Amino acid sequence: MQKRLIWFALRVPRGELRPKSFSLHKTRDGTAFGFVAAALGQLGYTLGPAIFNFPESPIALPGWLCRGDLILMTTRPPLDRDKHKKLIETSGSTLEHAIFVRLHECFTHCSRSRVTVSDRAASILRKQKKEEWASARFEVNAGASLVQNNRAPNSAPSQLGYLVYVPALWKGGPRFLAIFGIGGTETLLWSYLLSTKYRKVLSAALAKRETSLVIGRFQTVLSPYTTPADLAFADKYVVQFADCAFI
Repeated sequence: MQKRLIWFALRVPRGELRPKSFSLHKTRDGTAFGFVAAALGQLGYTLGPAIFNFPESPIALPGWLCRGDLILMTTRPPLDRDKHKKLIETSGSTLEHAIFVRLHECFTHCSRSRVTVSDRAASILRKQKKEEWASARFEVNAGASLVQNNRAPNSAPSQLGYLVYVPALWKGGPRFLAIFGIGGTETLLWSYLLSTKYRKVLSAALAKRETSLVIGRFQTVLSPYTTPADLAFADKYVVQFADCAFI
């Protein structure tokens, strides 16, 4: 069976669009997708058509999707909205609805400022002694670091990254993979780590027969006000993982 990789692309904020322009290239987190696509290529996946999940996109399900396809989303899924302006637009399409239904099996809340996992996932995290990951709050105005009340002075901020794998969005349907951090930079770092240093974690998730949620925690030394020359600094990051699988 051919294994095609399908990018589920979301659009940049409206403020970055030109009026009346044809802007298919104005998508979020393309570099993160590139890293993951390269890693999946090593696992036998070939690139297929991208799906543009824009507000004006068609509602109907793409007729060419098949069982061997893997739909990849490299942007935080906008399951819930905050009051601030950091909005990710949705399309209301049939495919988006199917994806969000499966993501709600893993999350009871997912927004820019807060992520709370489902009760089943929280129970598994407690057994792994990582119950504090079950409900996490994040900075909004200065990066997207994890809010920690007991953080030591001058210590590096922590991030959480999320991976969700669904073996079939519906019976006989395509598979689904979401890899995301809370903000764009966090998504880029998390995607890079899973595609390089921690590729075995990505491979193990794709081998599972049940819906799986993987959470990773890592400290960053990158300031939101600095621009490094490359991503080599991330090779030194050490990630703690928690794996939640649902039968």
